[in-house]
Amino acid sequence: MESDRHKRPTIVDIIHKLNETETVIKELKNDEGHRWTSNHITEDIVAQETERDYRAIPDQDPTLMEPVRSDVLENTEGVENEYAAAEDDPLPGIKGLRITGEAFPGRELQASGFSINGTRGCNFEWVRHFEDGSVKFIEGARQPTYVVTADDVDTLLAIEVQPLDDRKRKGDVLKIYANEQMRITCDPEMKELIKRILSIGHVSYEVLLPVRVRFLDMWEPAVLSIKREGYSIKCNGQRGVVITERFQQSTDISIPWAHPTEFSIQSAKGTQYNVKPAENSPSRDTIVLILRVFRMQVRVNCLTVCHLNWL
Repeated sequence: MESDRHKRPTIVDIIHKLNETETVIKELKNDEGHRWTSNHITEDIVAQETERDYRAIPDQDPTLMEPVRSDVLENTEGVENEYAAAEDDPLPGIKGLRITGEAFPGRELQASGFSINGTRGCNFEWVRHFEDGSVKFIEGARQPTYVVTADDVDTLLAIEVQPLDDRKRKGDVLKIYANEQMRITCDPEMKELIKRILSIGHVSYEVLLPVRVRFLDMWEPAVLSIKREGYSIKCNGQRGVVITERFQQSTDISIPWAHPTEFSIQSAKGTQYNVKPAENSPSRDTIVLILRVFRMQVRVNCLTVCHLNWL
């Protein structure tokens, strides 16, 4: 008996034991992998959303999510294949897209809707459609809200929205027009004011011009005079007359991006003057439209404005 207990195992016995151990290890791995996969699928199902609304505004209309941040996109770059959607998994989308607000210069518009199919963010682009069929995306207008300007007058204004989910999938681009797909015009009060100025033929407004004093950017009071044939800018201080010029083909009146109260006048010689209305003057957009109408009359050599659909 003692000799049997201390008997050394043979090579055959060792190989047999190794085969049994390998079989047990494989079974344990398969069982663990199944349990991980099952738990992962369960978590995905629980986390999945079929419909969700975001940032409701006071009248209970849900608004779209904020634009997708770059850091969100970067965080999703490491997503592995196990998160990939099935072929029949619906793409992110927006339901009930609409624009609220009055589509007049100086008024704010708001795009709103419901996020569906796991939408986590949206890309926004406000765009102008011109009468000749051309299209222009508005610089810096990549938010669900937008303030209408004089540049939008007599155009079709729309917003394009593309929903995205946390798997970097992009849904179909949706487009909706402001003002019920009619051209942007002025509110009745602004229209009457512009018509009255045109009938008189001249007007003067208090404005402000930028001036640099000891490395500080300040604004100097001035007077902008507009007549049928041209315009002038005269400062109230020692600076005096800044410019007096007749309207010409190259005279340009523009609205700079990210400066909601300012506009620019570029003279025929290419000099640019940044201007903003004083506190007691009409809005920036009103003055811009008056300047553009007078300039347009000189261009066509006509004293009528019947060709302006928005007046």
